[in-house]
Amino acid sequence: YVPVLASNNYELENGESSVFDKELKGKRVAATSSRKKEVQKFAHQDFCQACGGGGPNMLRCPRCPISLHLHCSGVGDPKFFACCSHHHCTSCGKSWTGASGILFPCQTCSSCFCEDCIPKKGVRLLGRCDRMEKLGYDSIKKYAYIHCSKECEDVAKEDFGWSPPRRSKRECPPEMDFSHNFANNNDDDDKKVQAM
Repeated sequence: YVPVLASNNYELENGESSVFDKELKGKRVAATSSRKKEVQKFAHQDFCQACGGGGPNMLRCPRCPISLHLHCSGVGDPKFFACCSHHHCTSCGKSWTGASGILFPCQTCSSCFCEDCIPKKGVRLLGRCDRMEKLGYDSIKKYAYIHCSKECEDVAKEDFGWSPPRRSKRECPPEMDFSHNFANNNDDDDKKVQAM
């Protein structure tokens, strides 16, 4: 035997009424969403990210400036093209959310990696991708762009005019004397020994 409270007003269709409903005395308030999804506007590149070729009738990714030929996208029918390969790890398939909020797409090719699958050698971390930024795309919101191989870096230099950041040569500081911190002044000790 389970006692039922008098205030238990659970209904199969509507569930249990809330305290908020009781305060409004049954008046329904229409749920309004004050938060609208922000749509980012950007231009698309005029070449295929996979093969580098151009031409008309390229598929345009709705999420970023990447364009692809239909045959390079791996999709048989354009109506099934949801997004390019820069929105999931091309090794394990993790999405941005599955990859703990960051993916590493290659600036030059169609490869993209999660933190677990990123190649161990030959990768240069770029962070921001200037050519995507020039197309109006925020390249560091969910991604850290990379060059996934030496070949991709060479293509970026030749085709996109990319160059590695120059490191300025730092000068050595002037010589400093710290001997007073490590021992008593030996000159004073030598003078005492000579005086004896």
